[in-house]
Amino acid sequence: MKNKKLILLVVIILVLILGFFGYWQYKLYNIRKEVLNSLEENLEFCQIVRDNVSFSGGEFWLICNTRPFYAVYEEGKINYELNGWGFLKGQPEILEDLQKNNCQFYTTIPENTLIFSCQNKKIRRYTFSSSDFRLTEIEPDATSFLNLLSESARHNYEELIKFSEVHLNEENFLEIEAVHREHIIKFFFSSDKLYFTLPTIVDENLSAREKANLSFQLISAEL
Repeated sequence: MKNKKLILLVVIILVLILGFFGYWQYKLYNIRKEVLNSLEENLEFCQIVRDNVSFSGGEFWLICNTRPFYAVYEEGKINYELNGWGFLKGQPEILEDLQKNNCQFYTTIPENTLIFSCQNKKIRRYTFSSSDFRLTEIEPDATSFLNLLSESARHNYEELIKFSEVHLNEENFLEIEAVHREHIIKFFFSSDKLYFTLPTIVDENLSAREKANLSFQLISAEL
């Protein structure tokens, strides 16, 4: 009789443990899903590298749009500081340097290298470790951001014709003209907000209708 009661008690305990484990996994799944959905609403498309979640909240280390991102889940809401760069508080010397030089993240290139555009159009490069979310500066880089974009344009287009600075609608742009598939195209890059405008055909040998059709085809191919 005692053995039966003991077995029953063990079964009840196991059921409770398994039930709690299943509930926790379900809750954790929902929290992760909520965090990713909330970030996606802000156009941050992310994957979780690791997290530390409890019943009261959690921390998330992610890769969002190819760059590292740190966020905290509290009271059913996702919060992040410094536009997701809050993990750099653990490396105050790097955070201070980036802020002092007005650096903005530009892109990630192979081998986990992050490129920042800083004041006076200088760039900084850091390697990024996804295991501990720490940055390491590769070396002081004398390359100008203008040269970096110029090299990128030469890789993407057959010939670079024009690369100049212009000021439009209270914003600084780089005007770029290049040859693509035997046609002259033009697009702009915002030096202030780090984005490209869509390319358009400007070949003077084409009619307005031909330029419009080719521009549409070019934009469709880019998308």
